[in-house]
Amino acid sequence: MLFFVHKKEIRNLDQFMRIFDLVWKEMRLYFCSLNYYKMTNYSKLGFATLAMCFFVACSNDKRTEKQEKIIPVKIMNVETLHATSLQNYVGTVEESVAVSLSFSGMGTVEQVLVSEGQHVRKGQLLATLNTATAENSYQSMLAKQQQAQDAYDRLVKVHENGSLPDIKLVEVETGLQQAKSMTAVAKKSLDDCKMYAPRDGVIAVRSVEVGSSAMPGMAAFKLVSIDKVNVKISVPENEIGSVQTGQTASVTVSALNNAIFIGKIETKGIAANAMSHAYEAKIGINNPQSKLMPGMVCKVFLAADTATAEMVVPNRAIQISPDGKRFVWLADGDVAKRQFVKTGGLNDNGIVVVEGLSAGDKLIVDGFQKVSENVRIRINGLEE
Repeated sequence: MLFFVHKKEIRNLDQFMRIFDLVWKEMRLYFCSLNYYKMTNYSKLGFATLAMCFFVACSNDKRTEKQEKIIPVKIMNVETLHATSLQNYVGTVEESVAVSLSFSGMGTVEQVLVSEGQHVRKGQLLATLNTATAENSYQSMLAKQQQAQDAYDRLVKVHENGSLPDIKLVEVETGLQQAKSMTAVAKKSLDDCKMYAPRDGVIAVRSVEVGSSAMPGMAAFKLVSIDKVNVKISVPENEIGSVQTGQTASVTVSALNNAIFIGKIETKGIAANAMSHAYEAKIGINNPQSKLMPGMVCKVFLAADTATAEMVVPNRAIQISPDGKRFVWLADGDVAKRQFVKTGGLNDNGIVVVEGLSAGDKLIVDGFQKVSENVRIRINGLEE
């Protein structure tokens, strides 16, 4: 009687021993029937040797199946490049000029002729107050002025005849000048019932309505000029030294489908914010079509004036560890190695690495998602 045991049926040592005992019992019965007792020990030894060969073969097969997989990767050689570095910031668009407009006198608003967002020209009428009181005051002062003028004209002739002392003529002249001054004040109050635009611009805020009360100093409108706008950014104290007036800036506005505008730094603050220790800088941008509007959020990129020697790697190659440290994967022979790095700003080719890499290092740029420390790799290509 013959027994065949396939190697895949032997899963572990216990299972193997159970099969071996079963086979051995059958073999003993077989040999007893043939009276081959003397061959018992030899047969047992031979069968055990044969079975162990199967077991070792199975074990080797399992170890082969458990061998570590080789990860295909693509690398690039780290090189020192002469590139223009970029510092990026978040900015806010502001009007270049903002003027708060208010009435000079008290009164009730009678007309409001403009609305928010409306473009106005210099000298355009914006709103009016009720003029009844101011008109009456002006007419009263005008009448007094005419009365003083008549008195002066008559007394001048009397003075010429020598019948009026000089001191009396001086008093009449003084009264006439006072009357003229009072009339001018009344005329100014009447004119101030009308508000005109002092310059070209856009009505950003309208704070008055018909029937509301106006007070001196109470803002009725906010007039802004957006033919040219400013983009305000906050620059950390460790970077403010590299920011200079006249430096070119690229501004990207997501609200305008990522439109790009070019400007220059016009002002650089010298007083840091007490909380953030950041300095304020403003970028001037021409805005003839009024596309940029106050309040828009944008990304600002400042380019260095000169190119510097830097090690630049693709953004995708930079990984972040659970503790917040940045690292990359390098190919060290046929295994992957983790290398922690310190990064700088962005430039046209990627992100700048200021510490942790050397020229000639083989940086894994594709397939790094599957690698781990000391895992075996196979280089499938070189990225230029």
